[in-house]
Amino acid sequence: MCHVHLIRQAPKKVPKKKHKEVSEKIKEALVDRQKLQDLIRELDNMRYKSTADTLEHFQYDVMNYMQFPQSHWKRIRTPNIMERTNKEIKRIWTFQPRNTFQILEFQKEIHGTEALMELKL
Repeated sequence: MCHVHLIRQAPKKVPKKKHKEVSEKIKEALVDRQKLQDLIRELDNMRYKSTADTLEHFQYDVMNYMQFPQSHWKRIRTPNIMERTNKEIKRIWTFQPRNTFQILEFQKEIHGTEALMELKL
């Protein structure tokens, strides 16, 4: 689960009037592992066990990007790459490739030459 989806999903078990507050706290806590642990304990003490469990369950997945150099963090922690790829696929496929050569060219654009070498036709 990515940051965006965690911020949307976690507060769903919290009363509506607390959604914004909990979402803001989650955003702040996703910067540091210790802050996230503190938030999990705080939510558990506030009797929002389900939200605390969700954060605890996904904390390692969400914080996984920190193992890479800091310059890569923004690109890794969000699903923008997948969204851009899907948008590009839709854009290109509107032209409806008519033959195998066009399909292979499309695959080459998306996956690169190395992936095509592994592809068995």
